[in-house]
Amino acid sequence: MPSARLCRRQEALAEDQSLSGGVEILKIPARKPPPRTVEGNMKPAVLPVVVSLAVFQLAPIAVGSPPDPPPHAKAVQAALEKVDKEIKPEHYDLVEVDLDEDGRKDALALMNGQSSYSGSGGSTLFLLRACKEDGKYTKVGSVSVVHAPIYLRTTRHHGLRDLLVTVRGGGAEPGVAVLAFDGKGYPRSPGEATAKVEGKDKVLFAEKSGADGS
Repeated sequence: MPSARLCRRQEALAEDQSLSGGVEILKIPARKPPPRTVEGNMKPAVLPVVVSLAVFQLAPIAVGSPPDPPPHAKAVQAALEKVDKEIKPEHYDLVEVDLDEDGRKDALALMNGQSSYSGSGGSTLFLLRACKEDGKYTKVGSVSVVHAPIYLRTTRHHGLRDLLVTVRGGGAEPGVAVLAFDGKGYPRSPGEATAKVEGKDKVLFAEKSGADGS
């Protein structure tokens, strides 16, 4: 015999079927609407974001181009190679100046630390005079153991301007000495440093900061 509780469930089921016409109604839960933003628009789906890092290669910043060589640098180099074929353009600093005031630039080449003509006592200064005929140069001086600064004086001997060179190191008394043209050439060594720099003296080679000071 069915129990009283089972009988009551059967009666309730029969009553529901009679109300729905015998069709069982399934209740489907309502879907929640997608979340909305404050403005009322639909909130976009959260997607994984991949950040790519672009590597940019910066172009080098030009801090200044090297100075142009003097107009007669090639002719000066050719003249120095006649003195010593081992002399290279990077072995010296070059200044062009008109020593005899004939309208042509003469040349002074002061050897630097890359040359065998430079040492603790100083460097060699080559003096080259411009030829009128062919534009070439001839040596009129090879002065050893000098330092910068080197000056051009207003005075002259035998038509060529005097120079002042700095002397120091190697046991020499520090100071400046005069180089004067004797009609054939400038002296091979500076001599005594008894001269003084005057206001009219023009700097040709400025003093450099370095181990040898040249």
